[in-house]
Amino acid sequence: MGFILPTYNLRFTGAYEGLEVHMRGLSAGRLLDLSELMGRFASARETETLAAVGPMIDMVASALIGWNVQQGQADGEVDVPADRDGVASLNVDVLMAIVQRWAEAAKGVDAPLGAEPPGLSQVPMEPLPS
Repeated sequence: MGFILPTYNLRFTGAYEGLEVHMRGLSAGRLLDLSELMGRFASARETETLAAVGPMIDMVASALIGWNVQQGQADGEVDVPADRDGVASLNVDVLMAIVQRWAEAAKGVDAPLGAEPPGLSQVPMEPLPS
């Protein structure tokens, strides 16, 4: 059996209390791409900001496994599909919160200081023969 790439269960508190998003992991290259898009989004130039939103929607949608997002309708709450159209229907603030949390999870920011990185405890720590 081969190595299975990690997925991330992103759980939110505060303004987005209750939001849960299940995402595929980010490769190093895609993390760099996402970081660049986040920088462009934070740019003071409106054209840079707007140009970053479409690719971010595409990246999130391609890695989205599922979520618990709903929208209010006249006849009650309706599940928002976990696809590109669903991601595109999000408020930009919610999209950016998901992107930020996903990037943090991929970089391992959630681990408390001093904690062993995942998988390290299985690595044998023996001196090399001389």
